[in-house]
Amino acid sequence: MFLIFTPVLLVLSWLAEIGIDTPAKNLAVDLDIACRKDKPKPRKGQPEIKEETAWSFTIGHWQIWGLAAYLAFVFIITETYGVFNGNHDRIISDGSRHPAGM
Repeated sequence: MFLIFTPVLLVLSWLAEIGIDTPAKNLAVDLDIACRKDKPKPRKGQPEIKEETAWSFTIGHWQIWGLAAYLAFVFIITETYGVFNGNHDRIISDGSRHPAGM
């Protein structure tokens, strides 16, 4: 079992590093720079850091949209589960009271 699952876990952790951890770190650095009152001087060969509004920062970072989509997905799934979990008897009894076709 160890020889089977160890490579799988290593590959999954590497993919999580690339897909989750690195974008989160990059977003944190960009957010830190955007929130500073005194902007840092650009490094050699890099363009100067321009002033951004909160809206332009939000539009320009896909990580924020990904987080919003993830939270919306979790909200929809949990609300859907909450509606149907434990209400099976009520849904069936409500459905049987109405005449066919309604």
